[in-house]
Amino acid sequence: MSANPPHPDEPAAAAAADAVQAPAAGAEPAAVPNGIAIAALALGVVGIATGVWTVIPVLGVIAALVGFVPGMLAIILGAVGRHRARQLDGAGRGPATAGLVLGIVTLAVIVLTALAWVLIAGASAALERY
Repeated sequence: MSANPPHPDEPAAAAAADAVQAPAAGAEPAAVPNGIAIAALALGVVGIATGVWTVIPVLGVIAALVGFVPGMLAIILGAVGRHRARQLDGAGRGPATAGLVLGIVTLAVIVLTALAWVLIAGASAALERY
């Protein structure tokens, strides 16, 4: 049971329309979304979710290759998102920082795990000679 909308020539209708469209006095404008920061966070989460699997021998090689790309993109977009957050008065600074940190942690896990596998392989090859 909806009422018919008032005629636009009526003063009450014009006042009601202005009240709906105009922000309240002292209200802050809506924050501008920082899409780059959100993308950095999403890629950081994807990178760390795949990067943690690098410690498993066979699956680790695939996980390292798959996790490297989103981890690197998270670092790049996180840095760009933090720069853009300064331009947008801090909008998106948290997600950009989180994406940057997750990207760094992802790459650190991948590199350290790869280094560990190389050292383990070298040590086992050296032990086989004796």
